[in-house]
Amino acid sequence: MSKNKELAEVKNTDVALASNLVDWGDSPISANDIIIPRLLLMQGQSDLVIDGKAVTGDIVDNSTQTVVAKPGEPMELIPFHVEKLWIVSRKKKGASRFEFEKFIPVTLQNEKMEWNMKEGDEEIKNEYSFQVYFLNPKDPSIPFIATFKSTSLRTGKALMTQMYVRNAAAGLVPAAYVVELSSHKEKNDQGNFAVWDCKPSRKSTAEELTAALTWLKTVRSGKTRVSEEADLSAASEVAGQGSF
Repeated sequence: MSKNKELAEVKNTDVALASNLVDWGDSPISANDIIIPRLLLMQGQSDLVIDGKAVTGDIVDNSTQTVVAKPGEPMELIPFHVEKLWIVSRKKKGASRFEFEKFIPVTLQNEKMEWNMKEGDEEIKNEYSFQVYFLNPKDPSIPFIATFKSTSLRTGKALMTQMYVRNAAAGLVPAAYVVELSSHKEKNDQGNFAVWDCKPSRKSTAEELTAALTWLKTVRSGKTRVSEEADLSAASEVAGQGSF
């Protein structure tokens, strides 16, 4: 056997051994270290739009800062969980825009919270939102969250109705249908802005439902964290209203 052939065989064996996941041991990451990324709907004042890296209506994965869909370009996703949250933003004295501050779960006690408040010289904006968890059927390794608020709140309500009313009436689970998530542009007297679109596409397969249920249990167990995106307040629609 030639020396080159012997070296090639040794190299191939080393590669095969290095590819064995068992030999690498357990992962140091626990479930609490998992951060679920967001799908952000770009608006005129979004940071990436201002920087020229995206345009109004683009859908961006905030974990990679990359555009995953253009306006009118649907993404096939499986909705499997919804949380109702108040998005609290603050505009300090002399500031030009609101900055995201925190999320507050919507409860029976606070569901009538004032949308606009004042604290001294500072303005507080409380935005009612639906935070929808989606799973990509092409890559179920990690879910995404998309936020429906302001002019996209109606779309969020329609999706909620599909998941928890129509599906239940048909004896189906919330994740029974894959949906097409996309965006379109609208215009009013105050300017141009993007709005979410979402409509049922097809029935989820048994494998897709299994993956969605697994993630639902993980989310409900509190073993994940959600990305608190700084651009939440920057990506405003019109007159300070956001849409994602």
